[in-house]
Amino acid sequence: MNKTVELVNEWARFEEKFKEGTIEEFCRHYLISQREKKEIGQNFKGVIPPQVDAYLAKLLGIISSYMKVYIDSAIEEIPDIKRAEDFYVLNTLGNLGESRKTDIINTHFLELSSGIDLMNRLVKVKLIQERTDPEDKRSRLMSVTDKGQRALMKCYEKFSRMAEIIFWGMSIDDKKLCIQLLRGVEIKHGTIIHGLRGKSLNEIHALVTGVKMQRK
Repeated sequence: MNKTVELVNEWARFEEKFKEGTIEEFCRHYLISQREKKEIGQNFKGVIPPQVDAYLAKLLGIISSYMKVYIDSAIEEIPDIKRAEDFYVLNTLGNLGESRKTDIINTHFLELSSGIDLMNRLVKVKLIQERTDPEDKRSRLMSVTDKGQRALMKCYEKFSRMAEIIFWGMSIDDKKLCIQLLRGVEIKHGTIIHGLRGKSLNEIHALVTGVKMQRK
């Protein structure tokens, strides 16, 4: 069949089903319908959540678990880096520059005591350094040392290989599509997450969705 005719027919079927559908929505609908025809195996051995939101959340959660396995393998090859949080702190300081200790702890949702212990250890092995904040003598400013920069470069090398392993076989266009679909989720929650810490799930749900749930 002529590709133009095939596309017009697909649009007609979409428009009949979704009277107010846009071209962007049609493109997403068509892409999904074509992908659903491909047999690539079963997620979670067939134990699929009935809700789309739950399916997506479970998918991201399981992939994150796989990533942790590969991250742990990468860390084994980097001297002085003992766990992923070491890299996260180094990466934040490497990108943002000198930062307050409390800001680093809040950025990575670390418990105060464990966050301080983590940074004290990084100071001890000379990956980061600290000094008193001249504007607030009670605060400490953290920065990456030359040794820390070298360790950070090794982390980038190893972690880029980890990312390549996770997404091996996906096309560049599919990866870019995933980024565009999910980047808004990261932006949205990145702006509200700190204000939601310590609240109940019902409170968080109401604040995020605007829908109040009945207490159970």
